[in-house]
Amino acid sequence: MTEAMKEILKLIRVKQWVKNGFLFAALIFAQHLFDAAFALKALLAFIVFSFTASGVYVVNDIFDAARDRLHPEKKLRPVASGKISAGTAWLVAVVMFIASSVMLWLLPLKFALVIGLYVVMNVLYSWRLKRVVILDVLVLASFYVMRVVAGAFAIDVPLSSWIILCTLFLSILLGAAKRKAELKLQERGATRAVLLEYNETLIDKLLTVAAGGAVLSYALYSVSPRTLELFRTDGLIYTTIFVVYGIFRYLYLLDKKSLGENPTHLLLTDGGTILNLLLWILSVIVIIYFRP
Repeated sequence: MTEAMKEILKLIRVKQWVKNGFLFAALIFAQHLFDAAFALKALLAFIVFSFTASGVYVVNDIFDAARDRLHPEKKLRPVASGKISAGTAWLVAVVMFIASSVMLWLLPLKFALVIGLYVVMNVLYSWRLKRVVILDVLVLASFYVMRVVAGAFAIDVPLSSWIILCTLFLSILLGAAKRKAELKLQERGATRAVLLEYNETLIDKLLTVAAGGAVLSYALYSVSPRTLELFRTDGLIYTTIFVVYGIFRYLYLLDKKSLGENPTHLLLTDGGTILNLLLWILSVIVIIYFRP
């Protein structure tokens, strides 16, 4: 692979595509994981969302290049470092948007509306909302919720309000953790003005509420009458331990290892987190699909 291709892959943030795994939540919990038609449509939705998100990342990098050059880590991004010109970056963004738009015709209209909302909210976030304390974290959280909703819309299945609520709290946790990690980078040249409105005490409170909300909403989902009727088992409650451990592990790494600004990197590199996630997915599938 050439250096130019490596920089392009870095530009479109392929590693960030792991976030779009949230789209498969509806496929799994709607009991269609082993249905080829549903699975293929969910996979197509994943690709469309990934291409769209990549296009958004590239455009943001173009506009934020000057600011990124002042950041200890973001200065290494392809556009900020000058390894890819703004013109080339624009071309890549256009290609990503065109590719996602073509594939979008194969998916339901309501999925397309979520994609449109995602793009609009990203524009608003980059333009103004990321500078508004608290609201910036909520907007970041909404992006994950949109992924879950989009996954349900893509295969046209209902989604439990408890799952949406759990995703919201988990996303707030990730957003608040990102801000806490950025606070620790301030002395090294971090550039977000909104960080002046935050302190570790406030963020720790947000993390506590979000962590508790995520665990509670997941536990309530697992024992709700609708869930018990749908899956005909009460075994899902036992998977809560993986949710608890995953959150505690993340908070530990955030506090002790100064990680958290990039949850995707954490997910791809921390052995404990990876193993826990795989065990959770496996246990959920076994309980839902292979119950006695």
